[in-house]
Order: sequence, then structure tokens, then C-alpha cells
Amino acid sequence: MTNIPYRPHPWWDWEDHKDGMYTLSGDWQESIPAARRLLADPLRLEPAMQAVLDSWPISVEHQLTNMEQNRRAWLGQAACRLLVRAPAVATRAAWAQLTDNQRAAANACAARIIREWETDHTGGQPALFHGDDGVIWDV
Repeated sequence: MTNIPYRPHPWWDWEDHKDGMYTLSGDWQESIPAARRLLADPLRLEPAMQAVLDSWPISVEHQLTNMEQNRRAWLGQAACRLLVRAPAVATRAAWAQLTDNQRAAANACAARIIREWETDHTGGQPALFHGDDGVIWDV
């Protein structure tokens, strides 16, 4: 296994920022149900996550090379923004409404997409993953 070097980009270049993922508009709560439905449906979620990789390469490189953050959470938030136009705050609220099994399935989708991205960017070796609990494991 390898450790991918962090490749930061300034926030003003991030496609997710330009698309409004981090905005707190007054009607963000209206997008919670759509985000919840997407996160709860692995057959829709995984292609949406793949679309993030294809659509937002600068944001993806910045976020997925940052091993100090929850990359699975970012990918889920980005997928919700790209597919159902939900800002990150709505996706976090939707996450709180999922069952443990739905969360596990969504995390598994993100782990698969991240592993594929890492393999493509490390010459076939997935990177080491720092989990939310600080434990290092491979995705």
C-alpha cells in the first residue's frame, strides 16, 4: 500500500464550492428528503459518487488526498449536491435520519469509489486510509 501525497487546491478553485455545496441558503431544509432518499439507495448513490469524480476533478483531488478528513462523508455530500442539489448542511441532516444499515451501505459505496480512485492515482495500489477513529486501514 501507498500513501497518496496531499494535493491541496485553493478553495476558490473547488468545483463543489463554485456549485454552492457549502452555502446556507434559507431553504436548505427542503432538500433533506431528497438527500435522504439518495443516501439510502446504493443503486443511485454509487453512480452519483462516480459522477462527482468525473465532474469535479479539482475538488476530488483536494478532498480525496486529504487523509486527515472524513473522505467518505465528503463524497456523499458531493454526490447529494451534484445529483439532487442538496447543500452539505442538508446532507448532514439527512445522514442523521438514516438507519445504521443505510449508513453502512452508503459508507460501503463511498469506500468502493474511493478505492477505485486511489488505485487509478497510485499505479494500482490503494492508499492507506485514516478512519474517523484515527485507526489506519485500507478502504
